[in-house]
Amino acid sequence: MTHDILNYLSASPEHGWLVQLLEAFNRGNLSRIEELQKSPGWLKQPDLVAAASAVPSLLREKATLLGLVEAIFQRPANDRTISFDDIAAATGQGVDKRKCQATN
Repeated sequence: MTHDILNYLSASPEHGWLVQLLEAFNRGNLSRIEELQKSPGWLKQPDLVAAASAVPSLLREKATLLGLVEAIFQRPANDRTISFDDIAAATGQGVDKRKCQATN
């Protein structure tokens, strides 16, 4: 993610967390997203706090899908067949849950 606005925000002590959040969502890094949800920057944003409380599964599901996409595209173009174990590792969820979603 490259943009002058992101460069400006990254350098800002007050808004740097926002760029970190965008990068975490872009990579589907759930643990980093959960960490940032506890940060002072997040907690100062009532809309973010309310959205995370109201629809935590929606945000988590979107980040999980982004994590899966990231895991697939990190692999070589000729090796994009991915096992359920690799999917579970990339999404931070158990193999059984991934199998259920893939077959439904």
